[in-house]
Amino acid sequence: DEPYYRAGELITTFERLQPLWQPLSENELSQADNEPPTIEIWYGDTQSFSQHGTPQQWMNILGNVSDPNPGSISLSYTLNGESSQPLNYGGDGSDNDGRRLANEGDFNVDLDKDDLKLGPNQVIITASDSVNPPVSTTVIVYYNPDKQWPLQYGVDWNGVTAVQDALQIVDGKWERLEDGSGVRIMETGYDRILSIGEGSFARDIHDWTEFDVLVEVTIHKYSEAGFSQLAPAVGLVARWEGHTDETKLTCQPKCGYVPFGAAGWYSWKPLNRNPCVSMFANDGKRVSAPANQAPAMKYNKTYLWKMRVENLDKPTGTYSFTIWEKGTVPPSEPLITFDESLHNGEIPMLTSGSLLLLSHHVDVTFGN
Repeated sequence: DEPYYRAGELITTFERLQPLWQPLSENELSQADNEPPTIEIWYGDTQSFSQHGTPQQWMNILGNVSDPNPGSISLSYTLNGESSQPLNYGGDGSDNDGRRLANEGDFNVDLDKDDLKLGPNQVIITASDSVNPPVSTTVIVYYNPDKQWPLQYGVDWNGVTAVQDALQIVDGKWERLEDGSGVRIMETGYDRILSIGEGSFARDIHDWTEFDVLVEVTIHKYSEAGFSQLAPAVGLVARWEGHTDETKLTCQPKCGYVPFGAAGWYSWKPLNRNPCVSMFANDGKRVSAPANQAPAMKYNKTYLWKMRVENLDKPTGTYSFTIWEKGTVPPSEPLITFDESLHNGEIPMLTSGSLLLLSHHVDVTFGN
């Protein structure tokens, strides 16, 4: 009705409408509660790590848990019969929501390599809700700490059956393409990561110190969701040893990404969506390629990325990064050179470590 004033207050009336949603009936709610949680393990119930070596501190078992009433899920795991450890999952309200646990129900069991024994290890993952009996699934994890990742190493995806036969998956749902052209991310999200090489650990094994990498990269599209977490990007990270607690968040799995050596980065600027090529270190100090020299990668076209780290007879490292289109002549000079002496952060850069192939909210294929 028309509003009017009464005693200095504006008065109006309105028709009361029915809500557009209706709660579940008791029968429907009971039926939903009778369905227990479902646990999906992405890379099989038998997994091997360190076939070639150990690129980082953690061995990651990835998967997803679902339930008709997801807010009631409790998730945990045991390793070799030891005490139960809680697991976070995407959507549970923990600090890792939208980070490493990108989608609802995603989980990541980050097993410390120092807690694993030589040979088979038994991991039991258990999910329960407020009504049904707990549901468990068992994953057998094989680990050999004595293996050393060879510094001369190559991957031809035509000769690979499973992604984990060639490298270690840290985050994300990846698949080997049927045509053997590479490995592609199936669900984009925060820092979907593959690792190669030998981490810097206190072992009687030579870690990776100076190396270069040449990899085929094909970008299919980026997700606008990436602009809510800085910007969508694809990158190579040299000298890595695993996620840490170096963060203001308390996370499982750990979500601190420092320290590392340096990253070669292809990203899009938030304001105009133009691509940018840069390198940066722990403190975020960045060196960008001149705009007139940075290649704008065309979608679904393959490019060669080359990154090198070397010490050049000095205590600090020098990193270089170059991109060119496959089938063309490579540049005679690096697109970007980053000297570790530019870094003055409180967190020291690593002097050795493995290599990461990283997709941050980008649909990408990493080739041979």
